[in-house]
Amino acid sequence: MTDTNRWITACKRTNSPKLDWLEGTLRDQGMETRRGGDSFHAPILEIREQDQARFWAYMAQPFDESGISVDDMPDDDPVFYEALEQADPIRDGWVGKDGQP
Repeated sequence: MTDTNRWITACKRTNSPKLDWLEGTLRDQGMETRRGGDSFHAPILEIREQDQARFWAYMAQPFDESGISVDDMPDDDPVFYEALEQADPIRDGWVGKDGQP
């Protein structure tokens, strides 16, 4: 049985802009996210335990026609910069009106 209130680590080696993009994308899919501190490499992205299967299914699916998965894409891939340039973080629900995730 999963605990709907329990946070688990989803990523601890992913940096921006991929991390920012990923947080917004997961929220668009109805998953709660938060940053739960920092690892040696990057911020730690956490999700609710109940979303773990959906999270890994999303990360493994092909991102585009090349077949590469989101998980295998570099953190600084230009596609993430382009998506963030077009995004409105408040409109898209990536941050609250106070500018915080």
